[in-house]
Amino acid sequence: MKYVVRTEINSILNENMIPKELLSEVGIHHWENIIQNFEQTFIKKPHYTSQISWYWQFLKNDGYSLHFINDDAYKYLHKLIDENEKIFFMVEENSAKPKFWIYEGNIKMIQKVIEESFAFEYYIFSKKFDWLICENHHGILSGVGEKVIGKMKLCLLN
Repeated sequence: MKYVVRTEINSILNENMIPKELLSEVGIHHWENIIQNFEQTFIKKPHYTSQISWYWQFLKNDGYSLHFINDDAYKYLHKLIDENEKIFFMVEENSAKPKFWIYEGNIKMIQKVIEESFAFEYYIFSKKFDWLICENHHGILSGVGEKVIGKMKLCLLN
């Protein structure tokens, strides 16, 4: 059976009885607009019609990165993001054609999902599209936007 990240995340949400108001999948009528805004704000597309995967390779703005050799960056996300802020959580399906699933919720529930999941690349960003945090398959956590970059630099000191 093929691994599908969406199926795994939905199973985690159900098994842990995570309420929809704390983390839920974005409706089918909203995801396209969210991805368009995400790409316009954060991504330098090689060609305007191209579909790309591994967005982290095409970040538009200068960011800041930290390497987590144990692939445990998710454990620090609550130090970078306000627990009460509703945010977007976008995960990349590992497939031949780029495919993304978008959720909306708070950072504590997102951390729970990441902790219980098989590895995948993810993007967490503000609903105002003013900051972005992403982690790739190399254990690199990257941030864009003053709000998260400042907090990421402070993480090094703690």
